[in-house]
Amino acid sequence: MIGLIRRYKMNRLLKRFKHAYYNNDDLMNVCDLDNDIETISALEQYGCIKVRRAMGGHIYFITLGDRSEIYSIERSELWFNRIVSYIAGIISAIIVPLLISLIRSL
Repeated sequence: MIGLIRRYKMNRLLKRFKHAYYNNDDLMNVCDLDNDIETISALEQYGCIKVRRAMGGHIYFITLGDRSEIYSIERSELWFNRIVSYIAGIISAIIVPLLISLIRSL
């Protein structure tokens, strides 16, 4: 459950970063550095954003990374595959017993 919440926060913050980036806004104003530091670090590890830090570790610059679009596409494909697999499982659970009973009746 923690991973799902973290991914939700990452996706939400990445959307805000993209919106600010394409509107030529400052990405530093989009997030609350104190509350979003774990999410920013996770996005940085995935390569979705690039973060510049001062000597004390304070973040002074954020920009979109090379993998920001790829991350969004991967996440949407993953959820699409989950939904399709769920529907296919339900359909197969309904159709397979019907086919078995049809074959037995012949």
